[in-house]
Amino acid sequence: MVPLRVTVTPEQGEKATYDTTIDNTAGGTTSGSVTVQIPAGTSTRVDAWTR
Repeated sequence: MVPLRVTVTPEQGEKATYDTTIDNTAGGTTSGSVTVQIPAGTSTRVDAWTR
């Protein structure tokens, strides 16, 4: 299991942080998804990295 952190940083308002994990026990290429909220009406940056 690989722990991930996703942050959503809008130009206006507070940053939101979401933690999740993806299962890469089979090796090779792994994909996953995490549900986040993107604020309407402002430019927003989304970053993801391992914890």
